[in-house]
Amino acid sequence: MIFFLTLAVGSVLILIRSYMYVRSSIVWFGWLAIAGLAYLFELFIFVVGHSYAYNPGVLPEPFYDSTLGAISSQGFAVPIAAVATGVFQLNWKWMVGIIAFFFGIEVLFLRLDLYEHRWWETWMTSISLFVAFPFCKWWMRKLCSSPSVWLQFISIYLFQVSIHTTSMFFLMAVFHLFTFCPGWFSDPSRDAVALMASYSAVVLLAYTYLIYKRLVTFTILIVQAVGWVLIEFVLIWGDVLTYASPLVAIGSFILHVSFLFVMWTLFRDGLQGWNFYLGNKKEAPD
Repeated sequence: MIFFLTLAVGSVLILIRSYMYVRSSIVWFGWLAIAGLAYLFELFIFVVGHSYAYNPGVLPEPFYDSTLGAISSQGFAVPIAAVATGVFQLNWKWMVGIIAFFFGIEVLFLRLDLYEHRWWETWMTSISLFVAFPFCKWWMRKLCSSPSVWLQFISIYLFQVSIHTTSMFFLMAVFHLFTFCPGWFSDPSRDAVALMASYSAVVLLAYTYLIYKRLVTFTILIVQAVGWVLIEFVLIWGDVLTYASPLVAIGSFILHVSFLFVMWTLFRDGLQGWNFYLGNKKEAPD
């Protein structure tokens, strides 16, 4: 656990340093949006593809424990490193150095049995980062210079994915307030994470559309609430969703509606007013 915690804390320190460098909300927004993209990648590669496993040794259920390890990597280390490449406008030599660092971390975790490959290979991680870092650097630059409608929509969607999915995971895996049982996989924990992540991804598309089109009104909130109750009823009736108690179900309903309202408050004007700025600093020297 100490290695995963050290990785997460070290990443947060880099994030804080990045913010102090530019004093712009692009740092926080970029982190969560890039983490959302990493989560969608993990849904297909890690959850469905069963490519690798983490072993932080915190949660008793193996796949929940592995997912917690994935959050320390894909929710903190990788997206924050990607943000740093954009904020500090790092060139290729710096990116190669950072990728080499991640390569070393992966090898160390493999040696310590904190991480294991199924069909995934370390070189695949390096290739992924070679693609991800320049892409995220470009993404952040575009967000700071009149981003297109589609880029704003996708970025707001991914921002929500990271927050919503992480929150759902902790409520389900740590506090055991609910669980999903779609019957997709033999491992109940993997089964629950797969539907939870898929459910969040689909629901948040609808949320983002309502927010971006400025359609969130009292009437829409009522319609959305009724629709959510109907979907939840079908899932509960089909033994796919189970709540710890009726009170938890009511609390979940309130949280969903509150989440939509908060996101609408943040993004009702798109990304205007978010003070996205990377400055005019040159790329890091060779």
